[in-house]
Amino acid sequence: MSDSRRGPSQLEAKRNAGTCLALAGLLFVGAGLFALAVVIMPDLLWAVVVIGFVAGMMLFHYVTWGRWMSRPRPGDVIDDEPDQPAPGIPINEPADLD
Repeated sequence: MSDSRRGPSQLEAKRNAGTCLALAGLLFVGAGLFALAVVIMPDLLWAVVVIGFVAGMMLFHYVTWGRWMSRPRPGDVIDDEPDQPAPGIPINEPADLD
């Protein structure tokens, strides 16, 4: 385990470096296989560009709308108390199964 005041231990740093190296290797192998696939099927590049554009637009909207909707608007009342039933409505207690 690491102590947050001292940073990661030497063992954790080695594990993180190994993970980073493995991910970089996978990225290079994937890029090479993709380049080979594009040489064989040139239309694949356009499909990836279109899918990337659509995914980028979805990410853009997710971030902007999520940030906009999470901000409190003027006049919003923040209620920290739990919701209580309306007066006169009985609360259904769980049945005693004993």
